[in-house]
Amino acid sequence: MRKPPNLGLQPTAACEIVVPPRLKPGVRATRMAIGDPIFERMRATLTDRRVRGVESYWSRLESNAGTPEVLWDLLAEAQTAATLAGSGFLVVLRDAPDLHVSIIDVPFAVEVKRFRRKPQDDIDEAWFAKNRGMVRPYGDTIDTEGAAVVDQLLSVAATKAAKLPFDRPTVLAIHSASPHCVEDLEVRDAASRLYEAQCHGGDVRWAGIMFFSRSTSCIEHRNLYFFETAGRPSLPKSVATALNEIR
Repeated sequence: MRKPPNLGLQPTAACEIVVPPRLKPGVRATRMAIGDPIFERMRATLTDRRVRGVESYWSRLESNAGTPEVLWDLLAEAQTAATLAGSGFLVVLRDAPDLHVSIIDVPFAVEVKRFRRKPQDDIDEAWFAKNRGMVRPYGDTIDTEGAAVVDQLLSVAATKAAKLPFDRPTVLAIHSASPHCVEDLEVRDAASRLYEAQCHGGDVRWAGIMFFSRSTSCIEHRNLYFFETAGRPSLPKSVATALNEIR
């Protein structure tokens, strides 16, 4: 097997800035506020890693100070930016697409989507709390939302694709506050379906999907995953390899 190119990247933890706290069933992140120290730590990290566009990004944070869930969504953008910057990528925080990124003179874009906690998470956690030591299938959102998570992921990909210019390779970065429903297996399945669609003559625009997991895989020893989807325009193999090396 040919050794991947050495791009001079240093591995970094994918979720080192902020991961939403584990909430009790039925509790939402209602206490999030712009004055929380987590914002200053995040700003310091972005500045230290030379991410550009922090001031305009900070203005967006302040304008959404009264909406906790939107603040978590914006923090997911910062987490994505800091993770990439900490691995040697040059990153600019923007808006639609959320990030402009480059490495070895290859520009690409990243659009961020954070899935919020779902009603099925509360149902599953309540059941497991009541039936300790027992197992059952979990994370099925068909009854509660009328669509499986994989179909929701594909819908998000299609909706966002319709709004972006795709003037450069573009990656969809997925974050999840849904511990039971939106996990790496579902994102992997959605990426595989996009890849298959492209290989059969489809018009897939996404060059790949990144997934920031809340937990570290004991098998792969990572909590960030990158899945190629064969969309056009595509990423050079060296850049796809660099994204895949972030753990």
